[in-house]
Amino acid sequence: MSQTDAPNRFYKTYSSETFRIEVAGLSQKGMKRELNQDRFIIEELKNGIVAALADGMGGEPGGEKASALAVSGINAVKQIPENREINFLVKIFHEIDQQIRTASKTDHDAENMGTTLTALYISGRSAYWTHVGDTRIYLFRHNKLIHVTSDHTFAKFLLDEGEITPEQAKTHYSQHILEQCMGHGEINPETGVMPLEQNDLILLSSDGLHKPLGTSIIQSILNSGRNLEQQCDHLILEAQNAKGNDDITVVLIRLL
Repeated sequence: MSQTDAPNRFYKTYSSETFRIEVAGLSQKGMKRELNQDRFIIEELKNGIVAALADGMGGEPGGEKASALAVSGINAVKQIPENREINFLVKIFHEIDQQIRTASKTDHDAENMGTTLTALYISGRSAYWTHVGDTRIYLFRHNKLIHVTSDHTFAKFLLDEGEITPEQAKTHYSQHILEQCMGHGEINPETGVMPLEQNDLILLSSDGLHKPLGTSIIQSILNSGRNLEQQCDHLILEAQNAKGNDDITVVLIRLL
């Protein structure tokens, strides 16, 4: 994707035996960033649709390279075997993790590079997902927004251990410290399967979107009745207006 000040856009509809699938994606460079370190892809495979989102880190050259490697690894997948979807995605994640670690050792401008990576594969009436980091998957169903993935941050760990409250976690300094990411040591990808219904809307977002906005604002925008591209624009604009200086990326997938 071109790294200019202009946002990176995507829109397409797909047809499957189960659903008509409408997809929109939008990524905008942070207002104080030289390069956009976020990357996303949406691709049609033999038996479904795969979407992935990566948020790079480790300095701008390194973060950009790490996220590009991550989505390229997902983009290289042409078919996901039936009844082995999760195991296959986890295997791909480990391969991408190794590629980033190898590149980090040979590229002196990107020695500390790493990235989050969240991938979603829709086939039939199921969505199979694999996730490392603090990018997120949400399910918007019956006008309610559900956070599907977990944030792999130290703040989330402290919250789970009862060391801090949910309110403290929102502003805790460690919300930006990742417990695991692609390219930094061993990964343990989180996985899951979502049964899908007609009119479901799936949201993939980088932390540049969900951290400044929060669940209630995102839910309100998704309830607005706008089309997918307009919702992407509105989400990005609201994140910028909330003084979000990070790169912002959103992918919306609607099942019709």
